[in-house]
Amino acid sequence: MSVAAEIRPGRKQASAKRGREKAARRPLTGMIAWIVVVGACLAGIVAINVAVIKLNVELEQLSGQRAELKAEIANGKAQISSAGGYARIETEAKEKLGLVPADPAATEYVQIAGSGREPR
Repeated sequence: MSVAAEIRPGRKQASAKRGREKAARRPLTGMIAWIVVVGACLAGIVAINVAVIKLNVELEQLSGQRAELKAEIANGKAQISSAGGYARIETEAKEKLGLVPADPAATEYVQIAGSGREPR
């Protein structure tokens, strides 16, 4: 009995010591878990902020392109407007084709019988 009595108190002491060590590790493990969770959340927030910044840069580029396209459209409308102008057509007819406006006094009108219209 003396041998068994000596062995048992040692085991109880060792097991109590292990229990204390495990108890001491549990808060440390919990803190590490919280640190990992908070770190992952912060990394997610940083990733979202980077994505938002990239989208803002792209938005600014697209806004610049939109302004350029609006300017091009306005320029095109101005060109179309001036291209159809009477003065420009008359100038091109004179310079490129050698045409001149008809003299109203020398103009003869043909009347078709039965049309009932007067010449303008």
